Amino acid sequence: MISGLAHIIQALSALRDAGGDRPAEALSPGELIAVNAAFGLLRRSVEVAHAPVATEIARQSRPALGRDSLAKKQIAATTGTSMGDAIRLVAVGEATALQMTIDGVAKPAKYPHVAAAIASGGLSVALAGTIIHMLDRVAVRAD
Repeated sequence: MISGLAHIIQALSALRDAGGDRPAEALSPGELIAVNAAFGLLRRSVEVAHAPVATEIARQSRPALGRDSLAKKQIAATTGTSMGDAIRLVAVGEATALQMTIDGVAKPAKYPHVAAAIASGGLSVALAGTIIHMLDRVAVRAD
C-alpha cells in the first residue's frame, strides 16, 4: 500500500500531465474533462491523507470537549471548512483506521471496505462519511 503523500504526488503528476498547468481557457473540451478528473483525484487524495491526521488531533483532544472540541475547531479553521466537515473528516478517519485492542494487537478498521475505497482514491471523504453514517444507523438494527 502506498502512503497518502505518494497518492498526492501521483495525483499532482496526473493533473500536470492532463494540462492542469495551463490556463483553463486554453484547454480543449477533452483536456478540460481530463483536468477536472485529475482535480477530483487530487482532492480525494488530499482528504484521504488528511483524515488520519485529523483523527489523531481529535484523539489527542480532551473527550469532555465533545463536538465543539478545540481539535475540530482547529481542523475547520486550518482547512477553511465548516465544523460539520471537520466532524465528518474525523468520523471517517476513526471508522477507517486500524483499531487496537487493549493488549496492543491491531485489528481491522470498523468499516474496512470503506477504508479500502477511500485509500484507493475511488471514494471521497464526504461520500464515505455518508456511507459510514448510514452503516452506523443500520448497525443498531442489524448485524
